[in-house]
Amino acid sequence: MNGLERRRRASRTRGLWILGSVALALFIMAGLLYLVQWSSLKAENAHTRENPGGALDLSPGDLGIDWVEFWEAAGFIVASRDVSVTEHVERVGERVLTWEHSFEEWLLVPSEAGLSVGGVLAQLVADLPPGGGRLLLERDGEGYVLGLLLKAPGAEQYIPGHTWRFVEANPMLMRARHEAPALAMEGSLPPLLAVVVDDWGYDSTAARQLINYPLPLTVAILPYLPASTQLAVSAAEKGHDVILHQPMEPLDGTLDPGPGAIYLDMDGEEIAAQLMANLHHLPWVVGINNHMGSRATSDEQVMEHVFSILQDTGLFFLDSYTINTSIAGQVAQNSGVPYAVNDLFIDNLNEEDYIMEQIRQGLSLAQRRGSAIIIGHVRARTASALWRMLPEIIASGVRLVPVTALLQAP
Repeated sequence: MNGLERRRRASRTRGLWILGSVALALFIMAGLLYLVQWSSLKAENAHTRENPGGALDLSPGDLGIDWVEFWEAAGFIVASRDVSVTEHVERVGERVLTWEHSFEEWLLVPSEAGLSVGGVLAQLVADLPPGGGRLLLERDGEGYVLGLLLKAPGAEQYIPGHTWRFVEANPMLMRARHEAPALAMEGSLPPLLAVVVDDWGYDSTAARQLINYPLPLTVAILPYLPASTQLAVSAAEKGHDVILHQPMEPLDGTLDPGPGAIYLDMDGEEIAAQLMANLHHLPWVVGINNHMGSRATSDEQVMEHVFSILQDTGLFFLDSYTINTSIAGQVAQNSGVPYAVNDLFIDNLNEEDYIMEQIRQGLSLAQRRGSAIIIGHVRARTASALWRMLPEIIASGVRLVPVTALLQAP
């Protein structure tokens, strides 16, 4: 990656930390720290048992909620649930309290755009009737912590009986969870699937739905279209990879690949100037793939000029593989540029059921081979199909990753 992109990434990281800090401060100022009473929590009665010798057992508390049903009804998919139990012993006056503190961490995936774990929990807490126990809801770095506090008999203090941590999936979080184990447990990763979405450049309902997709995508943006720059910023801020969808000469000379295109009759300097102009037009770009380009990707001289720029800028090339005579992989190996190759187009037929079946084929391919790359386009039916497939994607055990996780190093 060139120095310009490093500075952009550093600026982006600082900006996200600042935004996160401001959001947390506003969260606390808005009063989203709840301490409420709950009628069923009477530690002096249901949750205590006298033992000989002055010891007192305090049974762990529970809200009596089936959380799987609760979150499904709220529109969330339960991706994972981890439980740990810690035993505690504490002296209060002449008594010894013993109790178990249960901690549960839930990873939740919204099934549609606009859902909020925080909003659901705030409503839950507000709806609970007053009583003798206490319930604490607070925001932490990645989610929300709900704590059930039990009154220690004969004392003023409350002790933690049960804690739930609910984390809402988002692209940045899911990328971090993929990258961290990869360093410590190389070779033990689940099957990986990169979903690339081409042809961005216009503001649309489909674009907004996909920017809010809770799992990481790779967003391929055409240069010089009305919303190209803003879409690049919005997608990157959400945690999606942004790549330049580089227009290139197609086989059919009657087709217009669009502004910023590379043609066979351009010399090396013209190709370099055009590609660099396109890259400077879009922020946050980490690589490129070809838009159309069946003629260009089959021409060794053109691709050598393209890969020379990629080598200088530290970017990768994703071969959309619009034709089987593409030599992009060969030139990438010769030039030392990281690259990847598309395995499957998912929306050649613009029908939702067909697109969903193609996504299933991509999942199956990833399960068989360990990884796969699929490409779709920023269309309403493609966006809907990706959202509808979330339960199957999660149930499959295949992890969605940006295409940067699947690059081949020459």
